[in-house]
Amino acid sequence: MTGIVTFIFMAAMKKWYSIVNGKSHKSPRIITFWTIAWIILQTPTSVLMLFGKQFFHVNWVENIFRDSTLFSGFLYHVCIAVIVILCIYIPKKRYWIVVPFFILLIGDVILMNMKILVFHDNWKLSYLICIRAASLLFIILIEKFMLRRVKVEILT
Repeated sequence: MTGIVTFIFMAAMKKWYSIVNGKSHKSPRIITFWTIAWIILQTPTSVLMLFGKQFFHVNWVENIFRDSTLFSGFLYHVCIAVIVILCIYIPKKRYWIVVPFFILLIGDVILMNMKILVFHDNWKLSYLICIRAASLLFIILIEKFMLRRVKVEILT
């Protein structure tokens, strides 16, 4: 069964790559980039949660790990990934790229003041800000160099 599913998955990814790499539609590229942005934004939060450094405490469920995952993975970072997409693809001015950083910073400060974002073991907001900035820079670099063909000249 795994071999069949792997074959189907690889065929689907080959087709998706040709659609994303095509010039006719921009939406497959935006969907792919949104997924990448969401994963990159969510990963540091999940790692920090596993190391017990930070949690989102919204009291949706009793388990703090599930509570953090539900809030950050399915609400907070999904919305921030949409903002990243909007700020990178819609405006014509390049200075809009910094807007997601400030929105994340303001969002984290608000969540911290509301006691939703909780830090443990001497973890600080300044550390999280550095991780957020690195994540957003990584997203911008991936978007800039995603699916670009590199031309190699052969010197003879």
